Formats: sequence, structure tokens, C-alpha cells
Amino acid sequence: TTTSGWVFNNNYVFGQYHPKLNIYGTNCNYWLISPDIDLSAISTPALTFDLALSDYGNADPIENPTSQEDDKFMVIISTDHGMTWSESNATICSNAAGAEHVYNQIPNTGQEVIINLEDYAGQTVRIAFYGESTTAGGDNDLHIDNVFVGEAPSCSAPSQIVVDSILAETVYLSWTENGDATSWVVEYGLEGFTLGTGTTVTANTNESFGIAGLMDATTYDVYVRAVCDDNSTSNPTSRTFTTECLPMSLPYSQNFDALSTGSTSPFALCWKRNNTYRTSTNYPYVSSTYSVSGSNSLYFYCSSTTYSMAILPQIDPAVNPINTLQLSFSMRTNSSTCKIVVGALTNPLDPNTFIPIDTVEVSSTTSFEPKVVMLSSYTGNGSYVALRQLNTSSTYAAYIDDVYLETIPTCPRPSDVISTAVTSSSITLSWEDSGAG
Repeated sequence: TTTSGWVFNNNYVFGQYHPKLNIYGTNCNYWLISPDIDLSAISTPALTFDLALSDYGNADPIENPTSQEDDKFMVIISTDHGMTWSESNATICSNAAGAEHVYNQIPNTGQEVIINLEDYAGQTVRIAFYGESTTAGGDNDLHIDNVFVGEAPSCSAPSQIVVDSILAETVYLSWTENGDATSWVVEYGLEGFTLGTGTTVTANTNESFGIAGLMDATTYDVYVRAVCDDNSTSNPTSRTFTTECLPMSLPYSQNFDALSTGSTSPFALCWKRNNTYRTSTNYPYVSSTYSVSGSNSLYFYCSSTTYSMAILPQIDPAVNPINTLQLSFSMRTNSSTCKIVVGALTNPLDPNTFIPIDTVEVSSTTSFEPKVVMLSSYTGNGSYVALRQLNTSSTYAAYIDDVYLETIPTCPRPSDVISTAVTSSSITLSWEDSGAG
């Protein structure tokens, strides 16, 4: 169970979804509590987890340690199913003089924490992670991950599993060794698999270790244990990753209606996104505020000096060169200064590879307008089509729906149909010729 301050974050520090608490203000006292844990079958029980402290909204170190002397983090054990909690059963990180564990010294890159539970051997316990701030000053995020209760390890677990590169069927991983291990047991399987039932391999390097034979567009869990001097293994450190998609077939469509809404919900399969407006929020994201068909659309938000970008699934330029394609979508904005730039990238992880192809805008801010963008002017070798929001002033929103990517038809349909001078017996229409001739 949790009180409202704890949220799940995957934007920074550990690189995967994990609990995060913003420790800030005069009334911060939030709990994250485990279910009952039976220790009766564990001879030397211990709790291990990864712990990090970062600046608010990013992975940087805390900015001003002297402004948060009141901040505190505790791990508390309850032996009565969470009915009572006592600091006498707590491991405390604080900034108090003489503190054994200093709160401000928690690293922003993360560290493994091991808490001996031998005093509770044979009992059933609940474990609480508690964060507190009682005075103004300081604004930071506390992160925990890889919580594990089991036999006390004879050597330290590795930490900070990093995805060096990822393809449709292969991933390369590195991790930090916190002892003197020279080999590691790597176990992986589909997301949610039970430890001990996955595929196990031995790694003799902790740098760019490759796992091949994976399925594309699939989420996996991976666990890494250090092999100790006595041939036992450490507690595991875990990471979740999703393999890349194979190039999509055309035509391709996406109306966002089958997706969950909100900035913390998973994004459309095989799509990517990035933004410079607020990196702590996953712009753009699926929203139910407006739509053309169904209930959802894709919501963009940025300022005049930033952008948010949605990147469509990869295409194979050897089969479907971008300059032979056209992109159709419906668009709505809340300002005439808000535009959408359609372009292409060679690397979806590097926004600097974005090459603009065309810029589209709306004539009205009260409804969606259909847009058709022919990509025939593109001369690069990119394999990703992208939509990037552009504002020429202030901060505004845009909505995109009914995305459709296809080969340019022999007889393209007109676009930007506009009606004017509407009377009871006549109407004036204008439109953009899309190249029909």
C-alpha cells in the first residue's frame, strides 16, 4: 500500500519503472508499505534494495544540501501486520548530527542497501519505506528499486544495469560490479516471469554483454547476480527493457483509441517520443480531451523555445523510401501560432537528426482539420517519420488523431478543403492540390 506522495517513475535514475517520492515542503510524510512477508523459511534473512537521491525532476545531484537539514528517509519493520510502527525498528537516513546514515550523502546514481533482518527470523513482517520533510527548503526526489527479501548475500549485488544498445532481437547490457566478482549469472524472460524459471546464461564480462534470440517489440525482465568467492551468488539486480520493432509494413494507421491515457501510461507500441519542455513529463501523450474518431488523440505541449516530438515506428527505406510516402492525420490546436512540423530522422534517439519536410497549421482552433503531407521532397536516408510541435510564441497545445502513412497514391486526394461564403443555396470551396495534375 502507499500514500499519495509515492509515484512510479521511469524517466531518470534507474531507467525503469520504480517508486519515487518528492521530499519537499512542510507536510511531507508518505509511506510505501509491503504486504506481509513470511521469513520462517529464511535462515539469515536480509532486505536489499537500490536507493538514490536526486534533484527534483531529473537525475542530477541535489542542489543545496544545507536547505534540507530536516529531510529524512526511514525503513521500518512491523511485526504486527502493520498495526504499529516504531523508530526502534527502523534504519534511518537523516541529516542529524552524528547520524549513522546521512540523508544528504545518498548518491544520485544509486547504491545497494542491505539491512540485516536476523532479529525478525521466523516471523512475518511488513516493511515500510517512509520519507519526511517538515520545513520549507530543499526539493529532491528519493528513488528505490530492486527490493528483495531473502538470504543475506555473501557478496554484494551488482547495480545500475544499463542498456547499451537494443535491436529487434538483441540487447547489449552493462552493469556496475560492487565487489570483486569476475563472473555473473544472467537470467531473463518475458516481463513478469518468476525468478528461477527464465533463461540463464553466464557472463564473463559486465561490459556490453549481449543477449540474442529475442522477440521483437517484446518487454523482458533481466536479473543479474554476482558469483561470489564461495560459488554462491549475490542477490539479484533487475532491469526491464523492450526490444525494438521490426520495420513496419505499409499502409500503417494509428488512432490511439486502444491506448491508456495520461503521461505515465505506456506509449503507442513501436512509437518513440521526446520533449524539451518538461523532461519530467512524457510529452506527447495520449489524451481523451479531444478526438476525431473514437475517444483519444495524441496531445502535444511546448513553449516557443522548446518542442515535443512523436516518432512513428521504423520503416525500411530499402523497401519504402520516405520520399515515396505520404502522411495523413487530423490536427487541432489552441492557437494559430502552434504548428506541426513533419520530418524524418535517421536515429530516433537523437533529435538532432530530425530533418524538416513540411510545416502544417490550422485555420481554426475550434475543431480538427484533416492534413495530408507528401514526403517526396525528402532527400535523406532516414527510416523514421516524425511529428514535431512548433510554437512561434508562448506555450500552446496541439492534438493529432487518425495518423495514416502510405505510399503516395497514383492519384492523390486533395487536402486542406476550406469552405467559405456559405449561403442557403451556395458555397465556395478551396483546397490544396496534392499532385494529381
